[in-house]
Amino acid sequence: SVKPAAVGRTAVSLQIGSLRIEDGALHWTDLASPRPPAEWWLKRLDATVSHIALGRPMDLEMSGAIAGEAPNVRLRGRVTPPGPSQAGSVENVTFALERVPLEQLLPAARPDEPHLRGTLTVALEGRVETLEPSQAARAITGSGNLKLDEPVVANVNLLRAVFDRISILPGLMDAFQARLPEGFRAKFEARDTVLSPVDVTMRVDDGTLQFDDLRLRSDTFEIEGEG
Repeated sequence: SVKPAAVGRTAVSLQIGSLRIEDGALHWTDLASPRPPAEWWLKRLDATVSHIALGRPMDLEMSGAIAGEAPNVRLRGRVTPPGPSQAGSVENVTFALERVPLEQLLPAARPDEPHLRGTLTVALEGRVETLEPSQAARAITGSGNLKLDEPVVANVNLLRAVFDRISILPGLMDAFQARLPEGFRAKFEARDTVLSPVDVTMRVDDGTLQFDDLRLRSDTFEIEGEG
């Protein structure tokens, strides 16, 4: 943007066409977390904002490391900042998050509490039609892919939980387990549920996240769904 000023009696102007941050760090505290406030760091931050002009679209590129030291997050898009005559928007957004441990993203759980483990990879493309604070969350649209590698539901045996629910007759579950092969019977005694890798497509529409082909598998059961 151009900003007129004066040096002595000489009128000058300053125009900033681009801005770059190299190897920076961004820290914020999540006061809305259910337990003590979560502390978040985005390290090794490289960001470039180009075509800077008031009221006009600006190109943004950013990369950094979240929940670790190796770069694993990238963001690119065209941002029109809010102003007196417009609410602002974000176009042509691409976002990628690569192999981030879920334990670093989800609220901390006690050792004996049910929780999900694994590494998360996300790729999204979309737009935000308005940056008006009261409407921005519902103005997000896009689509992409979510992958979860090495997923484990800790402290929950889903197979046993399902059969416990359908054991409407007293002693039915005990009789059923007594007839199982020894190897299969041991699966009912496992503390955790180990799942196969999860790979699903997803859509964001009107601020709502939609899964069209959600499928969870283990070596003993499979769950399919959408919504």
